Amino acid sequence: YEISTAGDGEQAIEMIANRRPDMVILDVMMPRLDGYSTCERIRQFSSVPIIMLTGKAEEDDRVRGLNAGADDYVAKPFSATELVARVRAVLRRAVIDLCVAKRTHSKSRWVWRTKAMSKSASCPAAWIESVTA
Repeated sequence: YEISTAGDGEQAIEMIANRRPDMVILDVMMPRLDGYSTCERIRQFSSVPIIMLTGKAEEDDRVRGLNAGADDYVAKPFSATELVARVRAVLRRAVIDLCVAKRTHSKSRWVWRTKAMSKSASCPAAWIESVTA
């Protein structure tokens, strides 16, 4: 995997908007803008898969993260093996969503269907290639 990092939530939003990554892993406790707010802001412009990774393991915290738009929520401590498995699972679901989008293609627009929302968006070829590669 190719990894990019951001120092805070504001920087993460800017990077995600500009680079269009295949997936995002967010920590809840970030400077300037916490992970919950960052996730909500990302969801305003992107359906990129998001895993929240945090030491906040209470049920209320997990529910808040999922309600903010996260696709998965991993509480510390966790093993690297578990995290990689969760990354693969979330990416696998993203590819399935992309396949659904291909079947509903109409007039150069794509309909992305996810658990949380449905929205129309242009589907850039580079993004498709990077997800399906």
